[in-house]
Amino acid sequence: TIAGSLEKHLSETVTFWTYLAVRENALDLYGFLQKEELEILKSDYHTKKATELGLNHSMACIHNKARELGIATKVGDLTHDEHAFGRITLESCYWAGTFAGDGTCSEKGIQLSMNDEECVLEFKKFLKYTGNGINMTPAQTKFDIRRQRFITTQNHYKFSLRSRQIVKDLNDIWNIIPRKSTILKPPNITNIEHCLSYIVGYIDANCTIGIYDNYLRFATCGSYDIVKWINDILGIQNKIAQRGKIYVSTASGYEAKDIL
Repeated sequence: TIAGSLEKHLSETVTFWTYLAVRENALDLYGFLQKEELEILKSDYHTKKATELGLNHSMACIHNKARELGIATKVGDLTHDEHAFGRITLESCYWAGTFAGDGTCSEKGIQLSMNDEECVLEFKKFLKYTGNGINMTPAQTKFDIRRQRFITTQNHYKFSLRSRQIVKDLNDIWNIIPRKSTILKPPNITNIEHCLSYIVGYIDANCTIGIYDNYLRFATCGSYDIVKWINDILGIQNKIAQRGKIYVSTASGYEAKDIL
């Protein structure tokens, strides 16, 4: 036992290690040693991310201390617009198109994942979500085995929200379902302005626009049904090519300019 082991060394100085570093001048077990740190936490916790507070503590310690102080927002206190995708407007059409390109949904909630932080923040604003909900994966350099070279990624932002009603509306109105990439169907809308707004959102999230060999080029990719629907709306006559499990349609030169 520990007591028996210590008894053999009663006349010696013994260092006893625990899982917690307890200091006589500690304000609490979360390592907040300065009152100034607590003031920063109280004033900025709801306006900045934990990583932006300038506190030399782990995110777990920061959030745990916020709970202890009673300033942490509980899940039940957060609000959002449950019917944001239940109303067919130009705005909801745009975000449905964006989500169709870069979003995922499950039975209980949704997630939008993009490199564009501003777009993710605007999506959060569209849903009128009062919490944070955004996680950022910083850029990193890693070795690509397939390409046999180092590549540098961009900062990546994810917004997550639990809402069965939003999932239901995405399914019923917009035909957005789990694992949709290769089977996505066009939305259940017919108004041409609504269709174009949806397509703009889809282009922003899931299409390629660039200059290749001095020619403007525009490429749409996704399921066959969604690519064909976009082509029909935009009047693109080019053939749809299959690339693995997805389909691609391209336009270049004056045709791409007219579309855009």
